[in-house]
Amino acid sequence: MLPSFRHYCKHEKDDLLLIMAFYAFENGQLRIDVWDGGMPYAMATRKIKGELKRGEIAVNNFDKWEGILDSLVNAGLISPPHRYVDEEGLHIPICHFLEEIPNMLDCPELKKSLPY
Repeated sequence: MLPSFRHYCKHEKDDLLLIMAFYAFENGQLRIDVWDGGMPYAMATRKIKGELKRGEIAVNNFDKWEGILDSLVNAGLISPPHRYVDEEGLHIPICHFLEEIPNMLDCPELKKSLPY
């Protein structure tokens, strides 16, 4: 069963139950998409140019997805940020992902599976 969590969207003023789906960016970093009611809602992580260690994610806590960081931390799915990366004018939070994920993730961009 895929992990889920509650998220209050400030922009839509709605309390959502989001389901996580796991993929990999073409550089091997963990991509987490979240779905609401069977529809894509957001990409909770973002690809960065900098290096991430195994188990780290770059949280996409910007624009209309502001607050996703707090929701994921409150649900116990990620640790609070232990560092930040500055890229593209953003101060991107880097956290540890605390849930079990598949050993191999599909990376359609490279047509192969990548270890995470």
